[in-house]
Amino acid sequence: MGNAEDLVGTTDVLTRLAVAGETLRIDLAPLNAYLTHLGSAPAEYARVTLGEGLERLGFGVQLPAREPIARASSTPYSELEVGGALRETVTAHGPGTLAQDLTILADAGVRAAAREQLAAWITELGGGRTDRVSRSFQATSRWTIGVAFGGSVPEVMTVVNQLVTLATALGIQPMQRRHLEQAHQVLGAGAGCVVELACDVDRALPEITITYRDVAWKHAVGLHDALRPGTPCGPRLGAFAGAFNAEKASLYEITFRADAPAIIRVGIELVGSVN
Repeated sequence: MGNAEDLVGTTDVLTRLAVAGETLRIDLAPLNAYLTHLGSAPAEYARVTLGEGLERLGFGVQLPAREPIARASSTPYSELEVGGALRETVTAHGPGTLAQDLTILADAGVRAAAREQLAAWITELGGGRTDRVSRSFQATSRWTIGVAFGGSVPEVMTVVNQLVTLATALGIQPMQRRHLEQAHQVLGAGAGCVVELACDVDRALPEITITYRDVAWKHAVGLHDALRPGTPCGPRLGAFAGAFNAEKASLYEITFRADAPAIIRVGIELVGSVN
């Protein structure tokens, strides 16, 4: 892509981001410090996201992370999210091992008890393999380790049974477990999914995040209304999709939590692809 095309691409992305922020009434001012970099590297854009009750707008880009994750054979990726305090999540994608990722957590100061519990949960799902590790900088640091699964019918059924068993052990309520089972049977087929389990510095967290790809907006709206009743999402998802001219959600992420409503995040890919 030539320089003129780069400029056009950058202007288009930033204009669409501004339109989405204005329409959804999300303050983008915390991103100002990053605009110089964003204006100089359009080919590095990957996706935009809307989540946390649909009041947080984010974008993913190949940015120099403040604390990059050193993981062999992985591509570093940073997501910035606003709608309140700026949040940065750094992710290393690519095939890895559980032992490798637990060492990364240990080097970052995650306590042994948290690592051991996370390891037990992930071993139940994927054995010793992993596909991503992330660190989110919020009020406190938060880590996730993810495992990818295929979308064949036998694998979908095997994984859904594992997820429901694990969700039960984590204390996720029956209604959420039923939604998890129903959603996975529909959305897990074909493109598969990524399952992530989380911890902070002190403990493993009782939650499961499942990310699906290429989800129709009608499914995104229906699931949001089922998982977060009383918080209509149609107009906000419509405004988000319209700002980026997206015919579907490139990713649809659900975090099922014990004793708390599910968190939903949708994403639209811009340039390239992030798994």
